[in-house]
Amino acid sequence: MAHNILRVPVMVSDFDLEGKLWVKVRFAPLPPYVGSISLAFVGQPTVRVQLSPYDRVPLMRIPILKKFLTKLLTVDLPGAMMLPR
Repeated sequence: MAHNILRVPVMVSDFDLEGKLWVKVRFAPLPPYVGSISLAFVGQPTVRVQLSPYDRVPLMRIPILKKFLTKLLTVDLPGAMMLPR
């Protein structure tokens, strides 16, 4: 059974991520001496980004898409990367 997949190249530009980051490093006795690294935001980070399919249409300038994408990129996704309170 063949699956038809629509692929749309999207250019990400003007990406800015700002927030306080928690870093946990577990050391190991052998080189490279780092067993694991964990990262999480301590609070809600600030995210700004511009998305343009085919490097032509700036999606953040389309009002209905701007509202959806802004919530997705500034509330939903960063919230999944935060430490529990």
